Amino acid sequence: MWEEIRDSEPYIRGYMKIKDVIMGLENAFQSYETEALRMLAE
Repeated sequence: MWEEIRDSEPYIRGYMKIKDVIMGLENAFQSYETEALRMLAE
């Protein structure tokens, strides 16, 4: 993914910069609802 962003026209021309990178988990909200809120998965 990062390689595609760095090769994109807006990045190359300086219209955007990568300032902060925040890592996350896919579908983490489901784990949170199940474990922290004790909700049942639908």
